[in-house]
Amino acid sequence: MEVLFSIITLIGMGYAAFIGIRWMARAGHASQNKDQPLTPTDMKVLEQSVARLVADLKAAADECVARVEFTLNEAEHRIAAMQAGRPASTPQPAECAPSVQTELAGNNTALFTPQSGMTTGEIELVKGLQSIAK
Repeated sequence: MEVLFSIITLIGMGYAAFIGIRWMARAGHASQNKDQPLTPTDMKVLEQSVARLVADLKAAADECVARVEFTLNEAEHRIAAMQAGRPASTPQPAECAPSVQTELAGNNTALFTPQSGMTTGEIELVKGLQSIAK
């Protein structure tokens, strides 16, 4: 169910981005027809808004991808358990990846695996809080 929700969310975000870009393009064409084009300040604000939108889309896509990968790992774990003749149990994040404390000890977020159950944003937040606490 989470995988389906993640896929639907990605499709919805892509559609929203398409509508937003189309709206911006139409607004740009309309302003070109007028005597007053966008000022440099307007362009800067638009550029910042687009950068925030892209960053938000990337973060949401990363979270959805992490959910899908975790669900796939869970399915592989269940298949392996069924093939070995054991009852299929839901793996805990600790079974799927090294402990979060071990991951937090490093400075590189690339070392974090999606199977740990934490998104990159959550890991960065925990690291930031740990650095503040020290």
